[in-house]
Amino acid sequence: MGENEEDRAEYQSESGGDEDYDLGMVVIQDDDPEHDIGDGSDSDLSDCRRIREEVRREQEALDIEMSQEIKEALQKFKDRESDDDDTDDGLYSSEDDDTDDGIAYAEPKAKKKKVRVNEVFKMCTSAKDIKWVPDLIFGDKNQVKATVRSYSIDIGRPLRYNVNDLQRIQIVCAKGCPFKMWLSYLKEKDCWQDGFGFTLISDQQKGLEKAVRELLPLVEHRFCARHLSSNLTKKHPSEAVKIAFWSASTAAHPEAFKSAMRDLERHSKGDAAKMKSLEPKLWFRAAS
Repeated sequence: MGENEEDRAEYQSESGGDEDYDLGMVVIQDDDPEHDIGDGSDSDLSDCRRIREEVRREQEALDIEMSQEIKEALQKFKDRESDDDDTDDGLYSSEDDDTDDGIAYAEPKAKKKKVRVNEVFKMCTSAKDIKWVPDLIFGDKNQVKATVRSYSIDIGRPLRYNVNDLQRIQIVCAKGCPFKMWLSYLKEKDCWQDGFGFTLISDQQKGLEKAVRELLPLVEHRFCARHLSSNLTKKHPSEAVKIAFWSASTAAHPEAFKSAMRDLERHSKGDAAKMKSLEPKLWFRAAS
């Protein structure tokens, strides 16, 4: 037995004899020309080949193990992406999906609405510093008139009162400028307040009265006298009923109203009972 055969037998005895050690299939590559692999003997060459073969096998096993770990990691990443798509938490919008540029944008936080607090007018405020804002509160009617008078002098425009009664004030510019202001008396707070100045008019819309009372509790609410008269005369087309109703509706004094209601009751008790069921200030002048 030669030296090469002895080396192969020795290697097979160390490895258990199960591996096929074919030296003819092993290629030894050394890129370094100065690398000395031995003294040129067959024993050194066989040792080098054996070491290279062991390194190659270990490298292949390591590559296989790393490849399997990479595949498992990729599969876990894909599974996590599919779970994120199924349980969308709202961080991505449909527009971002349509034009995907690789950037995820979070939804902006909803802005909290500021609650406006009613501002109380200060008498020490100069005319040029007056800011007419909705819900501005005045102490009494005299304060309103004094403020309007000083403001009119400061801007150099005459202001006049279109409405000036116990519960309402409307101020407009006398020469057609856009200045207009509505104020109403707040009985609960015993003060006057500047409002938005809008009017709601409706013709036979059921449910509007309840909605207005809930959403606009401080606005003045009245029924249209002509529509009330029309509804009464549909069932009782009598001229006497019509005259009695209009006498009650336009009465400027409580005693005149009571007299007109007695007259209406003589002609139609049903109509009189129906009108009495309505809130007085909603349909006749004496209660306003």
